[in-house]
Amino acid sequence: FRRQDLLLLVWVDDILIAGSEETSIEWAKTQLKKEFDMTDMGELSYFLGIQFKFAQNEVRMDQSNYLTKVLERFGMTNCKPRHTPCDQNLKFSGNADPVEETLYRGIVGSMIYLMTCTRPDICWVVTKLSQFLSKPTTEHYACAKQVLRYLNGTRNCELVYRKSTEPLLICGNADSDWAGSEDRKSISGHCFKLNNNSAVVTWKSKKQNTIALSSCEAEYMSLTLAVQEGLFLIQLMTDMQPNCIFDHFCLSGDNQGSIALAKNPVQHKRSKHVDVKFHFIREHVKSGKVILSYVPSYDNDADVFTKSVGKVIFKRCVEKLFA
Repeated sequence: FRRQDLLLLVWVDDILIAGSEETSIEWAKTQLKKEFDMTDMGELSYFLGIQFKFAQNEVRMDQSNYLTKVLERFGMTNCKPRHTPCDQNLKFSGNADPVEETLYRGIVGSMIYLMTCTRPDICWVVTKLSQFLSKPTTEHYACAKQVLRYLNGTRNCELVYRKSTEPLLICGNADSDWAGSEDRKSISGHCFKLNNNSAVVTWKSKKQNTIALSSCEAEYMSLTLAVQEGLFLIQLMTDMQPNCIFDHFCLSGDNQGSIALAKNPVQHKRSKHVDVKFHFIREHVKSGKVILSYVPSYDNDADVFTKSVGKVIFKRCVEKLFA
């Protein structure tokens, strides 16, 4: 729901009201109280398990209280912290003994909610672990416990969104590994910000549906998935601020071959087999809705969404994700 300078976010029986004027917010509360039995909880501080802190020109989000309950539930409150959520070049042998499915699913399910809301740093490993919910083994369980140990050491990690003095510009990074999964399928990853200095507002790690025959093809499919998300963000921002113009977004990748393939609508012998659905990116690049650019792998924020990395690279990426 929106009324010129008013936004309402409704989730079941919880409502957030935002507006540019205090009078508009009070008007909305009055109208709602006429129709429903509701309680005014005051300024936003806690919503759907997420804590909000307001300071001078910034908003901070975290789930430290929820995380504390998760650690208590699985007996990991006093565990030794880890610097990374998983080992570098993580691989599962597939020969380990099975473990109790209910316990494993409970741990992974709890981490999925954290990953979805405020913890992009565990996105890749939780997505990986969620692929083994039907027949988990001791290897998967040990990795899940390592993620909890990492979370125990970073339970106060916050997403920080600061007021921008410049116009908002949706900008994102996309990346892919190549044939990194056991079934040789590649992993796509992307993240988006509202400007270069903000924390990420959306992120994703997803196994590709088809097997890529080259790293260029894998990166091309990753760019396509990121473009879909970018187009959605443009529509969302336009709905929220109809007076502002969001007619394009910026997307960076670290594979020059895939960027050239998106900009040059020509059939090459090495790409003519690529499914037509991935070529829709060319239309949006040509129209100017997507501005593609190259970024070195070292500066690609989406690197942590495609594979397990070392401590140095992981720390650098996480600092940029949380701003």
